[in-house]
Amino acid sequence: MFVLKRHNDNSNIHCRLKSEVENTNWCPDNKLTDPKNEHIIIENNDLNSGKHGEAIQIKPQMIRLRTRRGEETKVPFQYAKAANYPIDLYYIMDLSASMKTHKNKLATLGDELVKVMQSITNNFLLGFGSFVDKTVMPFTSTAPNRIDKPCDNCVRAYSYKNHLSLTNNYHQFSKQVADANVSGNLDAPEGGFDALMQAIVCKQQIGWRENARHIIVFSTDAEFHIAGDGKLAGIFEPNDAICHMEKNEYTKGLELDYPSVSHLNYVAKENNINLIFAVVSKDTDHVYNAYRTLQENFENSGVGRLDQQSSNVVDLVMDNYNKIVDSVRITDNSTSTVEIKYHSSCKTPTENGCSNLQLDEVVEFTATIKPLECLEGSNVHRIQIKPEGVNEALIVELEVACSCDCENPASPDYAANSTRCNTHGHEVCGICDCVEGYFGSTCECNAESVSSVDDINCKKDPLLPEICSGLGSCKCGKCVCDERPGDQMIYGKFCECNNFSCRRVKGELCSGPDHGKCSCGKCECLAGWIGDACDCRDTTATCIDPRGKGEICSGHGECICGECQCTNNEKKYSGKYCDECASCPGQRCEELQSCVECQAYGTGLDKTTCMENCTDFNTTLVE
Repeated sequence: MFVLKRHNDNSNIHCRLKSEVENTNWCPDNKLTDPKNEHIIIENNDLNSGKHGEAIQIKPQMIRLRTRRGEETKVPFQYAKAANYPIDLYYIMDLSASMKTHKNKLATLGDELVKVMQSITNNFLLGFGSFVDKTVMPFTSTAPNRIDKPCDNCVRAYSYKNHLSLTNNYHQFSKQVADANVSGNLDAPEGGFDALMQAIVCKQQIGWRENARHIIVFSTDAEFHIAGDGKLAGIFEPNDAICHMEKNEYTKGLELDYPSVSHLNYVAKENNINLIFAVVSKDTDHVYNAYRTLQENFENSGVGRLDQQSSNVVDLVMDNYNKIVDSVRITDNSTSTVEIKYHSSCKTPTENGCSNLQLDEVVEFTATIKPLECLEGSNVHRIQIKPEGVNEALIVELEVACSCDCENPASPDYAANSTRCNTHGHEVCGICDCVEGYFGSTCECNAESVSSVDDINCKKDPLLPEICSGLGSCKCGKCVCDERPGDQMIYGKFCECNNFSCRRVKGELCSGPDHGKCSCGKCECLAGWIGDACDCRDTTATCIDPRGKGEICSGHGECICGECQCTNNEKKYSGKYCDECASCPGQRCEELQSCVECQAYGTGLDKTTCMENCTDFNTTLVE
């Protein structure tokens, strides 16, 4: 492809495939340009487990690409889980009165928690914070006799406190937990979301390190207030995700609403936070189930059940930590103008990642990068490809070649107000770039031209009477397409294209802007989607049973739109992964059917055969 500027005027197309212009007079040979692609590695430090020096889990760390719109570039990179990666663990506890027993237990288990974490890494910091709720009705009592002492042996209620910033003085953790006093509130849900938001965004106050895995353990026995609940107390301003801490206490609890689930997830992801919900199990499971549902809406998170004495808190933290770090999911911050797909060499692939990773196991990834559009202004992108929840990334400096050097007015190949263009345009890269109101190969036409000079040039089929596909008028031998309301467009040399007649799903073109866009009557799908209407997921990861052998649809079907379509032959397979087969030999129901029938009902086999062959079991009829 020759990368040259494409103008809105159809007569001035500066970008064509090589096969289209060979052996033609479209452009003089000395005016053609063929920009070369670049793939330069800028930073490429070796992977390091962290046992000696700084841990490095992704390689390379920075590359520079230069490629053309619509061309794919494959970028290989590696990921390995480091054995001694730094960990920052911040424990946030609900200190309403019902959590007093659990607070005391955590204080006694502090040393054990430290010992277990140090078995993972020798670079470990620990911190502690607590929350109750907003100090206003109906969340906490504002009665004069209840403000300072909401319950027996309780302190004044508060929204969120940072008792101990991240530190390697582990003795202080146990001391701060033991010294922290419980408080009380009125309603069952607690204000933990305020605490979570502040613990994430107050980086300096909490002491989050740049190059460490960030973990927040959130411990409670109650459900949570969400965005909108603040209106009950006349608090209407949405949470702003900004740090509002003075003297280690949240100060905007009475001015800002609770954050929403999606807002918290976004902020946690942006700050590489891994969340572990440690929920105290009571007689009923509704609180635990609420947090299990909540966990499904947080990327890189886990949930576990604490017993009534919180004696299993260390095991819970470790189990969920291992679940998080034993898998990796690759994400990026590319916009819809750049498509990126991922492929890996791991044994247990997941969507854009892997699971069941071992320490120092090197996984080979390939990112296929394809620029989809040229934008007005800069076409330089800085893309961050990173493992979710880790503050390491492969930085891709991507330049999309959308223009040529000869388009620069300072170039000798640029002629302003050229006579070749009838002084109504500039000669750019050997082709006329007409000023507004003029068009044609030499800017010989203008929008006020009365009628066509050569209608046949405006017909897609010279034998048919239709001009400009019936969707435009012919001027100066060129089609001027009809205008449409809003964002709808008719375009093309013969006005044969539009951006509004593609297949729709639920009333949306190409299943909506998050799936694809309509181009000349056909859907161009974004990364991750395929199909005539971009309504099919472009992945096979969802068709692989995580408990199986890694086969697509267990080898008994095809993965279509991200779902298994089981093969229909003499063996009828079914199930999400085509792993169930009621008619297959070896199925117990089929094997035992004839014996059960003859023993229970005296049917099927004759009595002699039944007594001789059905001796492995006896059938008993029950209600």
